[in-house]
Amino acid sequence: QDSLLKPGIYLALYQPSNEYFQFMVNSNDQIFSFKGSRNDVLPKPKGTIDNEVFFNYLKFIEEKSALRKSYNAEIDTLKKYGKDITALNDKAKQLDLAVMSKQLEIIESHPETMTARLLKSNLSIDIPSYEGTEKEIQLQKYLYYRSHYLDHIDLADPANLRTPYLDQRVKYYMEKLTPQHPDSIIIAVDYILGRMEPSSETFQFYTSSFLNKYSISNIIGYDVIYVHMIDNYYSVGKAPWVKEENLEKFIKNADKLRPILIGEQAPPINFYDKEGNPVKLYDIESEYTVMIFWA
Repeated sequence: QDSLLKPGIYLALYQPSNEYFQFMVNSNDQIFSFKGSRNDVLPKPKGTIDNEVFFNYLKFIEEKSALRKSYNAEIDTLKKYGKDITALNDKAKQLDLAVMSKQLEIIESHPETMTARLLKSNLSIDIPSYEGTEKEIQLQKYLYYRSHYLDHIDLADPANLRTPYLDQRVKYYMEKLTPQHPDSIIIAVDYILGRMEPSSETFQFYTSSFLNKYSISNIIGYDVIYVHMIDNYYSVGKAPWVKEENLEKFIKNADKLRPILIGEQAPPINFYDKEGNPVKLYDIESEYTVMIFWA
């Protein structure tokens, strides 16, 4: 059992050319081989249903891509001379439908394979129609798209951790679909980690990743995200992989940041006036007090 590979999408690298091909590994299909010439990016798999499905799909896509390329070239030529392109557009649409049909067939027929996971992750989000002003419609479409963006990926499936699509999706959700304001980022972090928590491996990877990212951010106000991570994950026992001495440092850093977060009441700082007399911050009677720090 210890010698088994963890499920995911792997690379086989040829040396010294650095050519490679991808192959699938799942938990119950790990005795297999590939046959092909050196540097062959589409070798023939043997003894693995997952890779047979995957490589057959790659060959299918290769054929359809070549056909689509020829259609596009013909369409460009017809456009150049002002000819009707309706028939070719119809052919291109039928080709796209054939590819989608093939993807759905694999997802339905081989749901436990890594190939199905890969294809499912790339399914588009069908956004419903909305009514209202143009601004209202665009907002509703955005909210729907964001809330359903990760529908086709099981974030609690540890196999997805070793794929190229999971991190791409998470980054896009966090950086493009989430408003870059600390409050919104905190909600997004909790949402992502909440869905990942059943998979200890995925949860650990992204909890650590988020903490590292927001602990070194140079964007003003993002330190509250770091403090949130410590308070809600690390100091409450949800990060058992962290050594005790490191955990103490994390908590100590968060405690130092806590009183100076944006929105918190400033600590009772003492100043000195031009004559060298001490002045306490909260002894100053004014509607607004502006403090300027320099070094």
